[in-house]
Amino acid sequence: MYDFTEYDKELELLLINENNIEKIKEILLNYKSDDLVGCRKIIDHSIEFCKKNNLNNQIAWFYYCLGWNYLDFQNIQEALNVFYEAKEMFEKYDNLEGMAYAYNGLSSMYSQLGQYDVSSEVRIRGIVLAVQGNYADILNKLLINFSIELISNNEYSKAKEIIEYIDAEYKYSQKNILNQFFYKNTLAQIEINIGNANLALKYLFELNDIINVKEAQRYKCELNQSFGMAYFKLKDYKKAEQYFKLSYDQALSNSSYFEACNILVEWLKLNKTLNDNKSYIKNIMLILSYAKDNKLYIFLKMSYKKLYDYYKEIGDYKKSLYYLEMYDEIESILNTPSYNKLLAKLNIVFSDKQMSLDKLMKDKTELISDIGQKIISVLDIDKIYIILNDNIDKIINRDYFNIAVYNSVDNEILYLRLENNKIEYIRYKNTNDNNSLTEYCLNHRKTILINDLKKEYKVYTKNINIDIDELGLTKPLSIIYVPLLVDNIAIGVMTVQSMKKNAYANHDVNILKVIGNYAAIAFKNAIEYKSIQEEAVYDSLTGFLTKREILKEGQILIDRFKKLKESFCVFMVDIDNFSNINNTFGHVSGDNIIKKISKTINSIIRSTDLIGRYGGDEFLLFCPGLKKEKGIILAERLKSEIYSTEFKTLSNELVQVSVSIGVYEYSEDNIKIMEAINNADISLYREKESLKIR
Repeated sequence: MYDFTEYDKELELLLINENNIEKIKEILLNYKSDDLVGCRKIIDHSIEFCKKNNLNNQIAWFYYCLGWNYLDFQNIQEALNVFYEAKEMFEKYDNLEGMAYAYNGLSSMYSQLGQYDVSSEVRIRGIVLAVQGNYADILNKLLINFSIELISNNEYSKAKEIIEYIDAEYKYSQKNILNQFFYKNTLAQIEINIGNANLALKYLFELNDIINVKEAQRYKCELNQSFGMAYFKLKDYKKAEQYFKLSYDQALSNSSYFEACNILVEWLKLNKTLNDNKSYIKNIMLILSYAKDNKLYIFLKMSYKKLYDYYKEIGDYKKSLYYLEMYDEIESILNTPSYNKLLAKLNIVFSDKQMSLDKLMKDKTELISDIGQKIISVLDIDKIYIILNDNIDKIINRDYFNIAVYNSVDNEILYLRLENNKIEYIRYKNTNDNNSLTEYCLNHRKTILINDLKKEYKVYTKNINIDIDELGLTKPLSIIYVPLLVDNIAIGVMTVQSMKKNAYANHDVNILKVIGNYAAIAFKNAIEYKSIQEEAVYDSLTGFLTKREILKEGQILIDRFKKLKESFCVFMVDIDNFSNINNTFGHVSGDNIIKKISKTINSIIRSTDLIGRYGGDEFLLFCPGLKKEKGIILAERLKSEIYSTEFKTLSNELVQVSVSIGVYEYSEDNIKIMEAINNADISLYREKESLKIR
């Protein structure tokens, strides 16, 4: 049972003057660091007191404190809802300072959910209010949080400018111990990242001397994490590990799983540097565990991406595919309307012009989110394009809508457009000479807005593949081109076009950019998914099916035989004495010979035949509907063609290569796939033995 006697004295003062809230806020926002459960009881007690005494103007402050309490319990979604309720209450009673505080809470929650665009928009609104009302305390908090987010985005010089500004302008670090901690710890993290780790350590040791004060104890965890980061930068890996472990243990003892994940993210960098794959995977799995239990989607997304990259790098495409799909699933969750709808409700008015533009953007926010949600979880390029084409009219006027996807490996542009309800593909090389608006947009990574193509196209390209006289009649006059960027790398271009002159304005460009952000991620995921699928299905050296896939196809043929009694031949093909070729001429020459043999086989077998690389120098071939008599003829032809082919080593020496082939006709429905292959292998063995006798 909690004793609220002392606290009730402060609440009673609210009945005399509602502005006596400052002392209560100070108690609450510091009390919570020592006893989260006790803090919740005080907040609930205060809300009941305000309701009972009709102190409606002050309930919002307790909701604001409740939001941070929810965050300490790792309930981000509830914190988000409560901060929004506080914002609504402050707004109702025209409390601009309270609204600035609420925006600070909302901004922090959206940042933790990975919704950085929304977070930035909300924070800017809070900063505007804080500046207008000269509310220094909340302005400092908003700017500090802004600098922390800039650090996360690797914008260190901007972050440093901001915190140095608030210290010079408002003497931020001199106000109390907690302010000093936030100031110096943030500054230390900036110095670590720009290469001044020794200066960072100076700040951290200064903080270490004052951090033992009771009210600052809860920040020990963050301080030790910064120590770990500094020592990692100085390549003192032993000390870095010690501080990361200490910080991590402190986070767990405080049940601060968000902080624990933050520490593990930094620890992963150390694991990677030391090539400690076991610890690397272990720490990612810990992040996944905490993130799943506490719905920390930003860490789920990051973990799945790192696992996808790791397994792709080591060639485990099955696991890589799985984690890409999981990453894509989280991406779709983060882009649902429930996480983005806040912007549609915010209603700070700056000017008539800005208000009308805000209204236009707000009205379309949920539509954009809905379209983004639809495409973000799709892993097929054609389907993404169709969804965009079917929905783009809801947010922007157009006569034409097209997508170009860029393949940087082949320097090739794949242009997609819909003609007569069918997708048409146009492939052409990127000349880098800006021969088209698409190339200019792609190569310069810049948006193009044209409202009179006849007059403006020459700014971007000298060549244009349309009849100028047809513009406005059968060809568009107004055009927007937006580059599809992921990590500032262009993976394609999106364009909307209108037959009318002056059809588009800057807000149309902004709308298309937002959709383009979703599209870029969706197309990148689809491209990588297709690439990994192909690597998992097709052998990279020969282009034949992998062992797993060819066995799968063989099982399909057996199942068909059981239904239709359609027999087929199984061939086991083995390159004779291939180990001697590798030992004598090297593995590169060996690989080149395998490639050439693969091309020869491919030129002879039928398009309906199925072939896979079964082992290093073995191939497994299934020929549907082929009897053994014709199978033997095919085997002889293959052997003859390969034997008569000219093979050269890297040193241009000629090598004669032969193959042995075992043939088995599948005609009994009680034989399993591996038995059929074994029978073909026995036939192969007999052939090799007969060659020895000769």
